[in-house]
Amino acid sequence: MSTENSTVLLAVAATALALAACDAGQFGAPPADSGRSPGTVTLQLLLPSNRSFCDQADTCSVPPGHIAVLTPSGAPLAISPGWCPTICSSQCGPSPCPLIPCGASAGVAVTDFQLSWDGGFYEASTCGHNVGCIRPRFAGAGRYIANMCATPGALSLTDTGAQKCTASGPPECIEVPFVLPGPDVRATLSP
Repeated sequence: MSTENSTVLLAVAATALALAACDAGQFGAPPADSGRSPGTVTLQLLLPSNRSFCDQADTCSVPPGHIAVLTPSGAPLAISPGWCPTICSSQCGPSPCPLIPCGASAGVAVTDFQLSWDGGFYEASTCGHNVGCIRPRFAGAGRYIANMCATPGALSLTDTGAQKCTASGPPECIEVPFVLPGPDVRATLSP
């Protein structure tokens, strides 16, 4: 074999090894589910103490999500199953939802918050006769982005005595790259 052919083969082999060493999270999509968590990372948003933030939460909805996990290409991962989800299974039927009154809402103060993420997310799918469901999965180890948001606002009492959150501006967000598993991440909104 000539020296030129050996050099080309070494370059091709080095490129193949480099690509194999890259984690799929770097290419914008979580890799195939291995069935287990690759580890954890704690994501925390610190809010300035000289400003107030709040949420208006409805009794029949998922609490506001302050931290979203995105792939490097910006695609969001559904890290919450949502309100009364249908989990994909062999029975393939909707779960009975608790009978609670909907429409009642209350304002809640928001201070710093955190999320400990183990790579778990929910993939939209179908089962049975095209019944919409979600399938719990695990993202692979790799690079991701945390989009952390909070809405500035103040709490006040309504005529009924319930607290109400009145926003004083649009949600304020910060994007922070992180690695799973990895060191804890702390981000602070601007004062």
